[in-house]
Amino acid sequence: MKFENLFNKSAYKKMEMNYRMKWEISQQMHITKSKTPHEASVKMAIALSEENMHAEKIQQDVLFFSGNEDHFIPIRLHKKQVVALVNAKSVTDRIFTKEEHAQNHCQFGNIGLAFDTMLNWLNA
Repeated sequence: MKFENLFNKSAYKKMEMNYRMKWEISQQMHITKSKTPHEASVKMAIALSEENMHAEKIQQDVLFFSGNEDHFIPIRLHKKQVVALVNAKSVTDRIFTKEEHAQNHCQFGNIGLAFDTMLNWLNA
């Protein structure tokens, strides 16, 4: 992160060589309204830092999903997030799998299963 020019050159090279990286970096730049990959990464790192996340302030019921092959959010963070919800009224968590075709970010591949899970949780 210290070497902004090198970071950007590397990111642009990855974008040329890999369609998924092109999409991921472009999406991150779009979401953060950034002009360069470095700027987007810095903004995301600050926004998603532990000091800016306040799971302990959540007091309502929570339904928390993860995909076990999510390309943005590592599955190892699933349990950490669930454990961090110390003041939630209740926590229901669900990890979607490849066998369900819902292992990707936002359960892309079987969004219907994700919606059904949400509706069942809301109606319970």
